[in-house]
Amino acid sequence: MKFLSFLFLALAFCFVSQNTFAHTSDEEGRITVLMHAEPEDRPLANQSTILHFQITEESKGFIMSDCKCVVTIQKDGKVIQKKTVENLENEKSIYNAFVTTNFSDEGNYNVEFSGNPKSESSFHPFTAKFDLKVGKAVVKPVNKLGIPNFVTYLTI
Repeated sequence: MKFLSFLFLALAFCFVSQNTFAHTSDEEGRITVLMHAEPEDRPLANQSTILHFQITEESKGFIMSDCKCVVTIQKDGKVIQKKTVENLENEKSIYNAFVTTNFSDEGNYNVEFSGNPKSESSFHPFTAKFDLKVGKAVVKPVNKLGIPNFVTYLTI
């Protein structure tokens, strides 16, 4: 009986739970773009956010240094920001490009990654689109006394 109850609850959680995606990807032709948002896939309003991108192509013809890549961020159909993508040259990372941004408000944003080759023969132009939910800004308490928190706790 306990086993049947456990099985029923486990199945109920599977059907009730929402899908959570740590990374999102978009594919156009032979190019796949994977996006990851820092910090921890949960960007917050009014805080610095790094959008990492991993661009892969089946024929291995894509070279990041040969790409004029731009990220366009939209909210409610209006362009909020347009940023040039920077190459990530850290060999330990799976990502090869990033932009740093700051979302002014919480809500749903559309992120568009456009890649155009600097030379004609390297790869075909592509565009990848992503939906990104930005959470409410976290209010940080202001310590006007200038006393470190641990000193306050020790005193109490």
